[in-house]
Amino acid sequence: MNHPTILATATAVPPVEIPQTLARDYAERRFDGHLRGLQRYLKVFDHSEIDTRFVCEPPDWFENPRGFAEKNNTYMKWALDLTTRVAGEALRQPDHLP
Repeated sequence: MNHPTILATATAVPPVEIPQTLARDYAERRFDGHLRGLQRYLKVFDHSEIDTRFVCEPPDWFENPRGFAEKNNTYMKWALDLTTRVAGEALRQPDHLP
């Protein structure tokens, strides 16, 4: 019986790098007044040992209201881009064939 084998792996990182402090500040602004116990939840940012996060759009993109269709289309665009990139990278590895 043939068992599945992982022949190659690759990763893709979204293009925009933001510091953890910026992500925390955004979360605080976004959920302030909408989430009881917010300060308790924000401690996760302080204790996660994450210094940098990667996102697909610049920080100001998240500050503006956007409809479901726009957010969904942006998600689909980046999902396809990153998936295509990582699949191509994995397939170009010399040992990807059995």
